[in-house]
Amino acid sequence: MSRPEDIDLVALVRECFDYNQDTGAFVWRDRPAASFLSTRAAKAHRTNHVGKPAFISPDKDGYLWCQVRLRGKIIRLSAHFAAYVYVTGKVPADQIDHRNRVRSDNRFDNLREATGHGNSQNRVTTRGQYLTGARPSGRRWQAAIGAGVNYKYLGLFDSEQEAHAAYLRAAKAAYGEFAANQNDEFPRIAHHGFVSS
Repeated sequence: MSRPEDIDLVALVRECFDYNQDTGAFVWRDRPAASFLSTRAAKAHRTNHVGKPAFISPDKDGYLWCQVRLRGKIIRLSAHFAAYVYVTGKVPADQIDHRNRVRSDNRFDNLREATGHGNSQNRVTTRGQYLTGARPSGRRWQAAIGAGVNYKYLGLFDSEQEAHAAYLRAAKAAYGEFAANQNDEFPRIAHHGFVSS
């Protein structure tokens, strides 16, 4: 997905929306007629959108999106991208992560800039019936982190919970603030936050 280089996304987001940092809610603003191809389109925007909630429809993954029209172009924005841009005044270098992994929770204090790798660590994985990072090994439990060439053996433990705790410590050391308790209920999929057509 490429960024629309000819559009000032910060100005666009601030022109189109009012944002409440405490609730994560957006409301459509009135926009200059020059933003539209015709006075009819500008009037339709005022009639149908101004003062009404924006970013209210979740996609199949739970992210909130909306479309903005700018002089004939359609720009699709995610709420988490728009919130970050609105508050910071800058377009993120990579991705925006939801700290609590609730994809519709776009309060600013729940959002943070992340690399793709960091963002991928703040997710839930399904590993079957065992706690993440733990698997039975004879009468004990083995803890490990990573896969392939990045696989790291963490030791044998008397219980599944002890092995899982070792995994969580290693994840915190390796991934910092992006380490997730891998047995939470919220799934996580990375998105960059916009699509231009």
